Amino acid sequence: MNILLDDDNEWDVSGGDLNLIEGPDEISQIVTQRLKVFFGEWFLDTGRGVRYFEDILKKRVNGQKIDAELINEMSIAPGVINIKEFNSTFDSASRTLSVDARLDTIEGEINFNEVLP
Repeated sequence: MNILLDDDNEWDVSGGDLNLIEGPDEISQIVTQRLKVFFGEWFLDTGRGVRYFEDILKKRVNGQKIDAELINEMSIAPGVINIKEFNSTFDSASRTLSVDARLDTIEGEINFNEVLP
């Protein structure tokens, strides 16, 4: 069980209570949060995170390198057993990266979709 995050990545306290999340939704939230952490950003573990500045946010970056970095981060998320399918699409106009994956987890199969700014 984990704390539910709202659309602004803040604790969801709607209804005056701290809301919790569990099951497949919890695993999706964990994966999403892992993909949003930049390498070295978290002061308690500077070796954690996606290497956006180092490997992804560059000119002429290799799409396979991007996918490998994201797949690696997703695969080590708690609750994820295997990544069955993975696809990422970069939209240069909006500068967003869409990630679509089918994950085998301890809660069953999850269809994961996230747009990363």
